[in-house]
Amino acid sequence: MPFLTRNPSYYLPALQEETTDPLHIGLSLGENAAQNNDGDDQSDSTISAEESWSELATAIQQTSRSIRCLWIRIKNQAYDNGNDAAQLAALCVFGEGLIGATAPESLVLEGQGVEMDQLTGLREYLARNTTLRGIKLLRTNLDAPSSLMLNNFLVGNSSLRVLDLTANPRLDDGFVGAVLGAILQNGGCRLETLNIFEEFEGDLDANIGVTESGVDSIASFVSQSE
Repeated sequence: MPFLTRNPSYYLPALQEETTDPLHIGLSLGENAAQNNDGDDQSDSTISAEESWSELATAIQQTSRSIRCLWIRIKNQAYDNGNDAAQLAALCVFGEGLIGATAPESLVLEGQGVEMDQLTGLREYLARNTTLRGIKLLRTNLDAPSSLMLNNFLVGNSSLRVLDLTANPRLDDGFVGAVLGAILQNGGCRLETLNIFEEFEGDLDANIGVTESGVDSIASFVSQSE
């Protein structure tokens, strides 16, 4: 996992460097500012969240560097302070600014703050993307209906090599079936790694989880991918 900061401008100097060395970018919404190597708090208080995330998207569009991983963590506590609308707007601006960007090689969305609205903010970027080689959804609150937000990204995608669905508590047969079905459409499946791993804390909802039907969907997908 890369260094995470909630100050997008932290990465601007690195993106503007005249080098082709790959870069990792880690961003967070809704948790205390991370610290840089000098121990100073990172804060975007001098400019609006939308402006700072928009500037980062522009820098990603213009950089000559590849971005091995674009990691975005959104904790569910992010929205307890009344800034939920502003933070969601910043993510939407970021998603719009990334449309057409080819620098990111993989995308990680992490945290229980990742729900339908947050995925919708990145929907157009994903729908028009043809270069991402990996996508990971880690400990999110995404469910079967939200899987439809990924449909245009997955259908006919010949670049995607890794799909990682690790520890998503609302993952169920519907989610698995929709995602794998989309990948198989139009002969676009060139997936090399598929990770579907359930991890639950506390009481388990009997109506949520991958059942025998979901396992059958996975087996069918693997057989058609050989």
